[in-house]
Amino acid sequence: MSHRDFLRSRKSVLVAFLTTVAVAVPAGWRSLTADIRVDGKHLRPLQSELEVEGVRVTLAVDRPVIYTGDSVVATLRAYADTPKQVTVDLVVLRSSNYEGGRVETPSVAIDHEKLVLAAAPNGGPVVHTKIAMGTRPKDAALVDNFRIVVTPHGATPTITDHEEDPIPSAVVGVLGWSGSSLAMTIQPEGTLRAGEPGIVVVRVKNTTGRAIRRPYASLRTQISQYGYAEKPDDIAIANVDDSDGSSCTECDDEPARLAPGAVAITKFTITLPADARGKIGLLAQAFSYDGEPGPAVAGAMDVKTVDVQPAQAPSVAVK
Repeated sequence: MSHRDFLRSRKSVLVAFLTTVAVAVPAGWRSLTADIRVDGKHLRPLQSELEVEGVRVTLAVDRPVIYTGDSVVATLRAYADTPKQVTVDLVVLRSSNYEGGRVETPSVAIDHEKLVLAAAPNGGPVVHTKIAMGTRPKDAALVDNFRIVVTPHGATPTITDHEEDPIPSAVVGVLGWSGSSLAMTIQPEGTLRAGEPGIVVVRVKNTTGRAIRRPYASLRTQISQYGYAEKPDDIAIANVDDSDGSSCTECDDEPARLAPGAVAITKFTITLPADARGKIGLLAQAFSYDGEPGPAVAGAMDVKTVDVQPAQAPSVAVK
């Protein structure tokens, strides 16, 4: 599916109409501030590369999820059979398609740098550049999508998502978040093992002080080159269907609504690759709408780092 078709197929694009509600998050519900800035580093990092004048240039970022307005560090390195220098341009694009919006906003360049890289057979010196990713919106539950694009020096970078014959480039996406207006937790049921299905529970608590439509929750593990949360091909994630895909504690009588203080629970099955090891970042998003496709009136995003255990060895029957 093309990115253009992907945008059209989304339930909504992002819009800047949300209600900011000052609430105290009860004990036991984790603060989002620490999770996104710390656990966000464990989301699958996307890396990219391009070839410039026979030189392979790699691009990576230190974190793919941020609070909009935070900084990321982009890392570049050049490889060539014989030592040489190559000049590239780095451009940062920002798209603010806020949840529930009916008009797609174009990407806007917010930073432009010229970088000179020294290439070597085993990789030249690593070049780091710190980039401020826009300014944080005043309203809660708004997502910004950023792209860091590296092109040959002097080339016009691809600004829109559907240009014909785009300039060869290395692209890494970053997702920006303005803060939560709902409380959220992510918790695996038991141990997540490589190659085996596990259960992850996402709980969203209505802390707005008023009844809202039950939030729609999603679970993802990486950020795409366009700055969207996505599920990679080698990880299977599915909503555990219990009538409408979620359950609720202390809800009001109307099934489609969530009472103040009530908790919507969504369970997901997740199957990681058989060779998965170490830690993995899980990112959940949830939005409540007044109607479809929007506007969104409340939302939450959280990141949880979990340990992945190796698959259990098959038991051998003893005669």
